[in-house]
Amino acid sequence: MKARIFKGTKEHWSLGDIVNFEYFLIHTSSKENPAESAEQARHWFQLHVSDHSETGHSDRPNPEVLKAWLNHQKAQHGESMPLPGESWQWLIGMLHWFFLFVGILAGIGVTSSLLRYDGVQPVNVAMFMGVMVGVQVVWSLLSFLLIAGKGLHWIPLQAGFSLRVFHFMLHWASVRLHRLTISKIATEKRIVWESFWRHLQKDHAAAGKFLIWPILSKIQMMGVAFNLGAIAVFIVSVMFRDLAFGWQTSMQQVSDGSVSIFAKSFSIPWSWIWGEGQGFPSFAQIQGSRIILNQGIGSLQNPNLTSWWPFLLLALFVYGFLPRTMLWVWAVVKGRKQLTRYPFESASCQKLWKRFQTPFLNVSRRQFDNHSQATDGALASSVTRD
Repeated sequence: MKARIFKGTKEHWSLGDIVNFEYFLIHTSSKENPAESAEQARHWFQLHVSDHSETGHSDRPNPEVLKAWLNHQKAQHGESMPLPGESWQWLIGMLHWFFLFVGILAGIGVTSSLLRYDGVQPVNVAMFMGVMVGVQVVWSLLSFLLIAGKGLHWIPLQAGFSLRVFHFMLHWASVRLHRLTISKIATEKRIVWESFWRHLQKDHAAAGKFLIWPILSKIQMMGVAFNLGAIAVFIVSVMFRDLAFGWQTSMQQVSDGSVSIFAKSFSIPWSWIWGEGQGFPSFAQIQGSRIILNQGIGSLQNPNLTSWWPFLLLALFVYGFLPRTMLWVWAVVKGRKQLTRYPFESASCQKLWKRFQTPFLNVSRRQFDNHSQATDGALASSVTRD
């Protein structure tokens, strides 16, 4: 009963599916008996797809048919060894939790060190802004260029460096994690496994476009986690500790007025909600929070020393958390869109598609029966066309 299993429904292609698809393309091409492989592909196509006139007789590879073939190959593969796609998904899952954990811990640790106050030396506003806001703004700009595609030509991806790193990570995840399983598999499958990674290295320009996006999105997610940890520590410190904030400089060119202009300019995104004295310190508060070491902070008033924390918290949220969140979402969306651009009309896909549609000849030899005109025991050839 033909064409009953394949229903022509559209299925989502995940990155693991693409990795497995590439693997099975190499696996079928590297078999010792290519004719047998072609016959199996043709038989599967005839059994499940050929009655569909629109998909079965098209000259262009159909993604739905290829996805059905992939599912068939995965079912035939069994559990004798982990597939590259599953190993990749496992690695991305581990990276997700690792980056999330590291990001939160880093945000907590860095913010806690910057908010250290011993009652003598106030929290340095300039140092906090430079580390927690300035560095993140620069990093966000670089990430924007990278995700937008402009920076892909600047990183060593074209030289294969990035994919070599991915290859090492994937190979480690597949071999180290499943060492006992892989050691028991057939030599042929092990050779195919190794040749698959060599294929990715040779085709790094195409493969990198798919493999790099999960890494970029996880890096941005780590930035979001960093800011969440930083904001949480900042809020808890302000609520349950008596902190003092101040600014100081050795440069005579930096005056109270220039610091006030800087604070007002930086507060433009939220100044229409929280104005002077709320969202950022007033000129008088800036004057009253300047630290001169030989005078100490004994003469400074507490309202002036605490006037900076709303500004620092809002700056961390607006210039740190929001950009990293938007970059994270953007990287995830672009990665998913990239999957829809997989080249199903590549040479390897065209070769598989021709295997589906190319008839094969089955030649066998049989004996004539007793009623045949030929001599008893003579052999004759029987040719059937599929």
